[in-house]
Amino acid sequence: MARRNHLLQNGAPGPGLRSALAPWNAQLARAGLELVTRRRAAVDALETEARGLYPTLAGTGAVNLQYCATLGSETGEAEFLAALDARFPEEARRGQTLVGPHRDDLLIEVDGRDLRLYGSRGQQRLMALTLRLAEVGPVARAVGNAPVLLLDDALSELDPHVQARVLEHVSTAGQVFLTTADAALPEVGRVTWWDVRDGRVTDPMLSTVRGAA
Repeated sequence: MARRNHLLQNGAPGPGLRSALAPWNAQLARAGLELVTRRRAAVDALETEARGLYPTLAGTGAVNLQYCATLGSETGEAEFLAALDARFPEEARRGQTLVGPHRDDLLIEVDGRDLRLYGSRGQQRLMALTLRLAEVGPVARAVGNAPVLLLDDALSELDPHVQARVLEHVSTAGQVFLTTADAALPEVGRVTWWDVRDGRVTDPMLSTVRGAA
């Protein structure tokens, strides 16, 4: 992609530039379609996990994830190359690649509404956390071990009931590192925690979750 953009930015528009782009177009079409296929599989796996996880954490909400490919769902290499050829004049003028998986997007809906447009800050925050937690199952199945979760300030902007459900879930999710500035988190059991104040970290000790964890 970088080499193709370099040619678009520095080559003189015309037949010579089109010919110079041909081998890069072939690579982009081949690798781009493989990437799209892998992305679709990943989105399907995440959706399966998120459909059960989000309402468990939020208390309600039907989740839909949709991979939105700019070239359509039935695109092959021939169609990909045709799209590149059709957009060549505009690409040459703008000096950048305008066709490919880097232009694709992910639609996230809760109860049929686009979460980016109609979701509250808390809903958006919880969905971001849900997608991170939803990765655990597919990753564990792929590598044979549960991953270590790193959750930085994941509970901010969530109401106390949602926080409690999130903590209950992560308490059974394997090894989890969670940071928070909330000094009054709900109790979920015993954990190892560190308190960071003025740049100093206290010695770890066992305690119920009531401070920075």
